[in-house]
Amino acid sequence: VNMHIQHAPQAPTAEDFFAQGLNSLGCQMYPQALASFRQAAGSGLSSGELLYYTALAQLNGKRPRAQTFANIQAVQKTLKSAVEKSPGLRRAWLLWAIVIEDYYVMNECRNLLLG
Repeated sequence: VNMHIQHAPQAPTAEDFFAQGLNSLGCQMYPQALASFRQAAGSGLSSGELLYYTALAQLNGKRPRAQTFANIQAVQKTLKSAVEKSPGLRRAWLLWAIVIEDYYVMNECRNLLLG
């Protein structure tokens, strides 16, 4: 008797979504990466690393100075959450500094930093 046991496919885990997001980010597929990172967060993954990569995807492969003010605010909110979760995550602090320098200083919007 030849019996095959069929296993139901397992639902992707938060780590699967995170890995998929990293792959999409590496392929410059920013909307797909952002969607995967959000799925990872919705599946319970909560880390500064996830938030850092989410911020990169939010930038959509473009320099901060080319972003809209609303998107820069969203990126900054994501980076703030990343460094609150992982204060030692230097790359998140560095990206945040680059965002401030490239958007606010280079676009001569320093007055918006105070608000």
